[in-house]
Amino acid sequence: MKQIVLKLKDADMEATKMIKNLEIILKGEIMSIKTITATVGEGGTNIPSDVATIQYLLNCVPASQGGPINELKIDGFAGVLTTDAINRFQKFHSGSSESLLKLGDATFGELKKFDPLPFST
Repeated sequence: MKQIVLKLKDADMEATKMIKNLEIILKGEIMSIKTITATVGEGGTNIPSDVATIQYLLNCVPASQGGPINELKIDGFAGVLTTDAINRFQKFHSGSSESLLKLGDATFGELKKFDPLPFST
């Protein structure tokens, strides 16, 4: 009988952890694991894999919330459309723009919040 009670307590604790994790996800507190290694945008280092990550993330943002008007091609090239989309997102979320995203930058953190698949790479 004691083992059954202990197993129920363990199951209850596990269920409580799962509920807390779901609450965090629903509140949008889970941050995407996607990252960049260098600057992306106008005058940035623009490593193709970093640019592709930013293009993907920008495409996740609705235009009504500062996302690109037209979906960006995920090609790893930081051309005019990509830098314009970075500019639009930064202006919408911070009021100003450098047209450049940096790791650790507040707007990069804000951008990651829109990722519908935060644990995929």
